Amino acid sequence: MLPGNTLASTDLKSIHIWDVDSQVHTTSIVAHHSWVYCVATSPDGKQLATVGNDSRLKLWNVNSGACEFTSNRLPQFSESVQYSPDGRWLAFATGSMIRLRSTDSRQELHVLRRHRARIKSVKISPDGSLLASGSYDNTIKIWGMEDSEELKHLKGHSERVWCVDFAPDGNVLASASWDKTIQLWDIEAGNSLATLTGHDDLVNCVAFAPDGKCLASGDRGGTVKLWDVTSFGI
Repeated sequence: MLPGNTLASTDLKSIHIWDVDSQVHTTSIVAHHSWVYCVATSPDGKQLATVGNDSRLKLWNVNSGACEFTSNRLPQFSESVQYSPDGRWLAFATGSMIRLRSTDSRQELHVLRRHRARIKSVKISPDGSLLASGSYDNTIKIWGMEDSEELKHLKGHSERVWCVDFAPDGNVLASASWDKTIQLWDIEAGNSLATLTGHDDLVNCVAFAPDGKCLASGDRGGTVKLWDVTSFGI
């Protein structure tokens, strides 16, 4: 979500800006030469980052729609990108690696290599200290943002992990998988708190509500479910 109740979305090659209150489509930007897989908003709402099937990272000025940066061609295409809460970092995945890039210098500073298959989702914790990654190797890893060290290796899904999201307090992680389940993880202990079942298709996305009391999940068949997670101590 951008400032002023404005929303950014993507389709085949473009970014679309919407006014949520009026439900009016205000701007379209042709962003990539092929599929745009993910769009992220900077904390100050002034910039968008996009990644796509053309294996490039691009940064966009929200007000003008101008492209401010285009990376060299990456080793593989990326499906996930996110800004750190302080806006200093961009995290994005290419293949089985996570790349951390400075938003000031635009230089790549760290490459995280421990997954054994493609990484589908990256998410930075609300306080900016941790990064979580979900992979086609069926696992989740927790990394330290400052030292780029692997801190936890979470195993519990039997199929690809498609999406991860931190609870607002940063203590719990939710993961969505093609095994049709959602796992809730205690990050400090590295243990599963609960397995949520009920989807009849592959679970593609998961997101906590801002107050952390509700979790939303969506599957490939188009079903969205809302979960009360307060009973799990969240």
